[in-house]
Amino acid sequence: MINTQDIALKADARLIEQNQRLLRHLNTTRQGHAEIKQLLNEIIGRPLAEGTMIRPPFYTELGRNISIGHHVLINSNVTLSDFNFIIIGNYVEIDSGAMLLTSSFRFNRQKEPERWTAPIIIKDHVKIGSRVIIQPDVTIGENSIITAGTIVNSKVSANTIINSH
Repeated sequence: MINTQDIALKADARLIEQNQRLLRHLNTTRQGHAEIKQLLNEIIGRPLAEGTMIRPPFYTELGRNISIGHHVLINSNVTLSDFNFIIIGNYVEIDSGAMLLTSSFRFNRQKEPERWTAPIIIKDHVKIGSRVIIQPDVTIGENSIITAGTIVNSKVSANTIINSH
């Protein structure tokens, strides 16, 4: 895993614009496996780890605030909204349509709405089902399973199954 200080970036308009251009190319053009991997390396700002696969279409804001371990599968139509850090451990599976959102809104002390960001940490051997939404400031413990359609807004302990039903 990468030290979060190494990937700290501010939401800079130029970087977002560059990232969106790369994402358009990734998501709308037919490429071979090698070109897909190269585009993903550019989007994330470092080579994908051994055995890691991201299936397009794939969506992110900056790309550079994302750290992904080895042997990770991120299926198609996944959104990693990385205005803060998203750290994904090893042997993690994220199914189609999942959204990891590091930014949201809340009321401040003056009871006015404000945008806030907080990191998301996914530990090793986690399975995240289709259309799961993980909100800011969530850590999911090792060997946990989040079933399809669940909204996660608090810490998940290791070896836990979270079911929306």
